[in-house]
Amino acid sequence: MNCTETFLPHNAELHWADERRAPRLAILLGFCLVLAPRVMSQGGITIQSGGGQTTYPIPAGPDSVRGTVINGKTHEPIAKALVYTPDNRYAVLTDDEGHFEFKFPPRDKSRPPDPGPSADAEAYRKFQQWERRNTRPGTVMARKPGFLSEGGGVRVMETGAERAEIVIPLQPEALIVGHVQLPGVDSTDRIQLQIYRQDFDDGQEKWNEAGYVTTWASGEFRFSELPAGTYKLFTVERTERDPVIFNPGNQLYGFPPVFYPNADDFSSATPIKLTAGATFQANLRVTRREYYPVKIGVANPPAAGYPRVEVYLRSHPGPGYSLGYDSAEQVVRGFLPDGGYTLDVFKQMEDGWSGSVNFAVRGRPVEGQVVTLYPNVSLGVNITRGYTSIGSVGGAGGGSNIDGDTWGRNVTVGLWPTEQFAMRQAVIAQPAPSDSDFGFVLNNVAAGTYWLRISANDCYVAAAMRGEAEVLHHSLTVGAEGAGAPIEVTLRNDGAEVVGRVQLPEYASPLKTGPGAAAVPQVFVYIVPLGETAGPQRRVDVPQDGVFDETQIAPGTYRILAFDNLIPQLDPANTELLHKFEVIGKGVVVELSPKQTLRLPSPLALVSEP
Repeated sequence: MNCTETFLPHNAELHWADERRAPRLAILLGFCLVLAPRVMSQGGITIQSGGGQTTYPIPAGPDSVRGTVINGKTHEPIAKALVYTPDNRYAVLTDDEGHFEFKFPPRDKSRPPDPGPSADAEAYRKFQQWERRNTRPGTVMARKPGFLSEGGGVRVMETGAERAEIVIPLQPEALIVGHVQLPGVDSTDRIQLQIYRQDFDDGQEKWNEAGYVTTWASGEFRFSELPAGTYKLFTVERTERDPVIFNPGNQLYGFPPVFYPNADDFSSATPIKLTAGATFQANLRVTRREYYPVKIGVANPPAAGYPRVEVYLRSHPGPGYSLGYDSAEQVVRGFLPDGGYTLDVFKQMEDGWSGSVNFAVRGRPVEGQVVTLYPNVSLGVNITRGYTSIGSVGGAGGGSNIDGDTWGRNVTVGLWPTEQFAMRQAVIAQPAPSDSDFGFVLNNVAAGTYWLRISANDCYVAAAMRGEAEVLHHSLTVGAEGAGAPIEVTLRNDGAEVVGRVQLPEYASPLKTGPGAAAVPQVFVYIVPLGETAGPQRRVDVPQDGVFDETQIAPGTYRILAFDNLIPQLDPANTELLHKFEVIGKGVVVELSPKQTLRLPSPLALVSEP
């Protein structure tokens, strides 16, 4: 199979006679010459600038690229897939066996037209054609309906050969389809649905928006192009305002959100677990209910800007219901059905405010209640270095040479909200003012519950306390009444060291650059604490030789696991997943003591997540 290249047409009436436009030409030329070496392999042909002083490389690359597009799940070839380059210069369809081939035009090794600043549009166009003829694509992509289009494609590696061979895997899309029944309304009425996808941030569960759809006239809906994962599905709240029959003085009706399969709030919804290429059938039925006006005053409102408003069924944070802020009257208003609710109002700018109030709708309008906004607080952070030793630290058998006055200096302290939704922001500590009693200060912390995260150089976190509360392994609650006690952090540099090797698989990567070429997969080692006496979890990016050496690990008991992919859901709090690894006997459990150097006697086997 062959492919062709089409250059942009030249407009004969376009001229750059005006000398004032010459700098534009020089800038465009420079951009092309600088960008090309970044995206292509180096070597091959070189050219010189008009002055003869600067040499620009023109990428060599292979004269042809051929390969196969496969199903990333079944590894079967995909016919009639479109294979193309990111700049859309080359494109071809795969044959019935999934094969494709690009054959590039022969290079023009003659000296290119002079593209100097004094060149006119015609000279620049000729140089552009010369350059495009001599460059080779550095990346090849593929797509086909029914498969995910995400991804950066496959890189065409520099092989020194005239032909490159690659394999492009495409992941089949997953689907959520179904029907929504709207009782007692016109059969052509529509309603929106929304899905959230489960993600993890350093082991902490998060739910992020993943898409909206609107039902067709038949009530059917379809979420397409979904990657494998866990989702929750619900209908979007909607009030009934038929312009033909709506009267502002009459009772308002609406359709509260329904969370699949038939729950009232997000936390009670059943997760939908999709594998690659799976189709899940989900049917929902919404109920028509009375909606009542809600008007809640806001005390101490921000002088400028609009605060964020979140409303949810009491004690069950999540999406589904909505109210809005009316800046003219400085109130939160809207409509809700009967139920008990929590209202959160907050503004997270440099001078943030936040407040919360519980209220109930009981068959009549809600008015007269007030939510008071309090300024966000500042928390002091004190850092204490609990051990100092000049020389080798981190294990008797090795470690780094650390100056007793420099270890633990580069400290980062942050608070991350424990909530599963992106309602509040993380806060990173800044150095405290010189007249402060603290070393660091966490500014603009809204009332809520947080996880404390600390990193420091050449040491480990031995303890973190706020008053009598231990906050290294437990969440930290910040109230609206004031800053309260500071956070006291203790660092030590007498941690343990673990040296080991990962048993790498002996197979060739599908993204190979030639027959028989093998690629070493990216490997990650997780050192997971077991119990609250150990330090925080560690993740080690293992080099290609499979050997790792991790120092300054807090004393305690750990399970060490190796994977050939990231496991974001792995966390000490995820006891269910850790128990699975324990049951199947995966990984190795170690007990570490201060200054110990532990050399694992056997290579770690790669674990497949159960």
